[in-house]
Amino acid sequence: MGWMPAPLEFAAITSMWTSAKVKADHTTHSQGLLDFNVGLAVSAILALFFLSLGVFVQYGSGQEIELVGGAYINQLINMYTATIGEWSRLLVAFVAFMCMFGTTITCADGYGRANAECWRLLKGESEINKKQIAFWTTYAIGGGLVIITFFTGQLGAMLKFAMISAFVSAPIFGWLNYSLVKKHKKLSAGMNALSIAGLIFLAGFALLFLANLAGLFS
Repeated sequence: MGWMPAPLEFAAITSMWTSAKVKADHTTHSQGLLDFNVGLAVSAILALFFLSLGVFVQYGSGQEIELVGGAYINQLINMYTATIGEWSRLLVAFVAFMCMFGTTITCADGYGRANAECWRLLKGESEINKKQIAFWTTYAIGGGLVIITFFTGQLGAMLKFAMISAFVSAPIFGWLNYSLVKKHKKLSAGMNALSIAGLIFLAGFALLFLANLAGLFS
């Protein structure tokens, strides 16, 4: 759940990248599967790191989280510097910048390709071309800038909007992935049970999130 190190919709985006690699480098099935498994394992490990950093550094620090982008970044760097040591200030700032820079490139390309593929399916075309990818990537970047501009100085509201979108859409993306895989490949009993358990978890977590948002647990 959540976004770090990757949101659930990246299951579709990684498929788009694999498809592009097959066309460009003639990637084999085993190579694609290895790439997926490594990415999944690394994402799971990084998720634990992000969770740990949030729990041990931010949560319970006694500091009120800044809700303005620039102030929040400065606060974040100060928090980690206070934990690791003053010597790490520039390193923390550099790592934070590279994380966001990499995320920006990844999202722009990934969402651009996904949008282009959706458009291809709607129009019934055989394949997408580079011009379509460029257009939809530009569209994704422009849309992101519009959202950021709209929420300027309202980091809390933007995070709330993003959280609601992520938690509500997660079980939908999960179901779409599950349905697509079942349509093209017979799953083992164990994998099928694991998939259903994952869907129940996603749906249950989304319901708990909405219930908490509605104040039912307060």
